[in-house]
Amino acid sequence: MFGDVPRVDDYRKPRWWKRSIRSYWLILVILPFVLILVVLGALFLQGVMALTELLKYAAVTSVFIATAYYIRRIASPKFWRMIWIFFIGVGGIGTLISLVLLGVFGKTLVLLLGPGPAFLLSFGVTIALGALLGDYIGKRRGYRPLA
Repeated sequence: MFGDVPRVDDYRKPRWWKRSIRSYWLILVILPFVLILVVLGALFLQGVMALTELLKYAAVTSVFIATAYYIRRIASPKFWRMIWIFFIGVGGIGTLISLVLLGVFGKTLVLLLGPGPAFLLSFGVTIALGALLGDYIGKRRGYRPLA
């Protein structure tokens, strides 16, 4: 049924994406970063904002831009499998499982086990189930990107 799922090696970017990626990268990522940095710099010079907030924005956003560029450039199957397991599985699905566990079994587990062991048990179950489901869903999709 799912035997002919294309692998991440077969995934091709659309022609419009290949043609002028530098302009899209500049317009959608770098330009807004610089504009917000200029506005925050002006707010700092006016005394409205602290220097630490400006530096935090610059550091965190720079790391995210570098990560996005790395993800866009590197398309290995191992990398996409890691993305599926950690971000989709543990991050997305695991968060939903964690909310369900806390809502349904939260008070019962805390009363029976105490807060520390109950948290560790639910956290372990969340990570394990999220990773397994993320890997399973990613495998069915051939570990291709979501887009």
